[in-house]
Amino acid sequence: MITAECVKVGGWYQIADGRYFKIVSLDGVDETVEIQYADGDLEELDLEDWYELEPMPIENPDYTRGPFDVSFDEQGRSDRRTLSELLGQMDY
Repeated sequence: MITAECVKVGGWYQIADGRYFKIVSLDGVDETVEIQYADGDLEELDLEDWYELEPMPIENPDYTRGPFDVSFDEQGRSDRRTLSELLGQMDY
């Protein structure tokens, strides 16, 4: 089992049933972890459910897809943009 210090946004994990996922967000206030499975499904887990999964860290898988796929840089920042940022980039 991993500790809370090892959990990081953008990290990939695998569980006993063979499914793998990446962490999309962490909420320290509500103590939840939002994950996205390789098939695109999203799930929010409280820390108790997270530890029951017994996730093991893995390297980035070769094939993944998902409607909300997010990329992260080395500092854990995502490439998501706000609607205001996107509209500011449009030519009218």
